[in-house]
Amino acid sequence: MTHEQLVQVVLDAYDARKDTREYFEFFLNPDVGRQMEKATETVRKELGRVKWGKSKARVTVFKTLIKNFIGLNPGPEHVLEMMTMVLTHMAVFEKFVNYTSTQEKYAATLMNEILAWGDRHQLADTAIANINALIQRDDVRLYFRQYLAQNMQTEK
Repeated sequence: MTHEQLVQVVLDAYDARKDTREYFEFFLNPDVGRQMEKATETVRKELGRVKWGKSKARVTVFKTLIKNFIGLNPGPEHVLEMMTMVLTHMAVFEKFVNYTSTQEKYAATLMNEILAWGDRHQLADTAIANINALIQRDDVRLYFRQYLAQNMQTEK
């Protein structure tokens, strides 16, 4: 492709796809704080989906949010922060609603993904400290703290 053709492809991709536009905007101006604010708002909005005391939050929204954030390549420490933020919000909101078994299992899975991510990226101490801090929080129901602690997988 010529230089002009390549520029046109990039411009077309920018105009055609929201995720491509977000990637280019982050690539040109990497503002992790802004991305975290947007993600936090998305998580809160999703967790606010409640009917008759039962959570209607979609696990796929959280998975997609984390996957898309990883795709921006913000750095492993920021991905760890994002994953921890999602789990923390889930844990705090759990005392106000009833989670489905799928939502509870995802929280346990996410906790173990946080630990695995930390281990893979030399951030194990931070990941463990984050999980321990979450399990000890007073604003998280004892049941949920125990559930997470019981579902923590250790490497053999």
